[in-house]
Amino acid sequence: MEQEKYFAFEDHIKDKDRASAAVNLPDGVVFKDVVIVSKQKVQDGEARIKFYPNGCVDRAMIHIENQHDKVYTLEILPLTGQVIIHDGYIEHEMEK
Repeated sequence: MEQEKYFAFEDHIKDKDRASAAVNLPDGVVFKDVVIVSKQKVQDGEARIKFYPNGCVDRAMIHIENQHDKVYTLEILPLTGQVIIHDGYIEHEMEK
């Protein structure tokens, strides 16, 4: 999370090629954490949200913050991949 970059890749893509596909977040915007509901909360390192061939995706909550300390939650819906933007930090209970 320290690099403030994001990217999408297929499983067979090599690590060196993944890095070249990275996109920087806008200036002043940082990741606070990523909650992958079926797995874990990631605050450091790399968070992997999996997209499946049938169009489904891991349910996730991506928390970002801007330079004015304003926090947003990007909620990824698992059946459609649709993203809902929430004002503020939205908690979600981890699945067991």
